[in-house]
Amino acid sequence: MPHTNQRILAKTVHLLRAFLPSWKFFDDLGDDGVLLYRTGTDQQALGDWQPAMSQLQRPWSWLFFNPEGNSRLAIQSLIQQFQAEINEWEDARPVEEIENQVSFQLIKNLIPILISKSGNLETFFQFKIRAGSDDLIISRTYPT
Repeated sequence: MPHTNQRILAKTVHLLRAFLPSWKFFDDLGDDGVLLYRTGTDQQALGDWQPAMSQLQRPWSWLFFNPEGNSRLAIQSLIQQFQAEINEWEDARPVEEIENQVSFQLIKNLIPILISKSGNLETFFQFKIRAGSDDLIISRTYPT
């Protein structure tokens, strides 16, 4: 019988862990990556860099229903994941290897969606991730 009680206790503790916050994010202090992009009608004539996500007013109703906030959180998590991958590399990587990373591909596919949401009709884009004052990566120019 003691074996069954231990199993129940272990399952209960495992379920309760979902309600307890994880403080792991304090282990990795540093600058969060910021996603910037620029667009243009020509690959050589791109405009100024602009943030992919602007600040939003947060109405109280977002406490209960917040799809935009959830989307932004997912995008920021993606940027942080890619930033972590970049920081793990100890040496320079070939462009092809970087572009084959899943997180890079997700960011690359995300930018045209953000561009179309803004009403921009430019045909080319480029993006970069900046942490503090350093550019971690600057992509090639891609068609939208």
